[in-house]
Amino acid sequence: MNTMNDHACVQDYHLLFVVSACLERLLEDMDYRPEPLSKFHAKRPPSISVRSYLLRIHKYANCSPACFIVSLIYIDRLCHQATITLSSLNIHRIIITAICIAAKFHDDLFFPNCFYSQLGGISLSELNLLEVEFLFGLNFTLFVNRDLFLKYERALYGQRYHLVSAMNEGISPPSNRVQHNCQ
Repeated sequence: MNTMNDHACVQDYHLLFVVSACLERLLEDMDYRPEPLSKFHAKRPPSISVRSYLLRIHKYANCSPACFIVSLIYIDRLCHQATITLSSLNIHRIIITAICIAAKFHDDLFFPNCFYSQLGGISLSELNLLEVEFLFGLNFTLFVNRDLFLKYERALYGQRYHLVSAMNEGISPPSNRVQHNCQ
């Protein structure tokens, strides 16, 4: 095994752990607020946790770590600009749509929408509809300037070190921890 790849795998896992923890905290804060239904809402919450969903996307989509940071920025923008409230009924569809858009805009290599729809567990026509809805919700503002990216990256990595320290000290992280095989 390549030690550099192993280190990158651990780094990616910690980043995904922190991104999922941030999204889960937002869900805890917002999940009980009444919200208008949007095209992102499912009839019932998926059985997969946010963390497991992100790990699944990471494993199969080969998105860069920066893609996950950019997708978090897009989700933040969507919630502020389109006044969408994150909930257990919409978070998974918002995540797969954000990552699909971020990969297309940010990464050099990305998959077609049919791949992301299968990966996300939704139909191709639904992902296409959600992508358009998301883009209009962002007012097609996809560019993320360096300062904003670094602000999010520093905040996430700062949280990462805090969570990793807690894990190393025997304080258990939030539930639903999934082992990720980086091969």
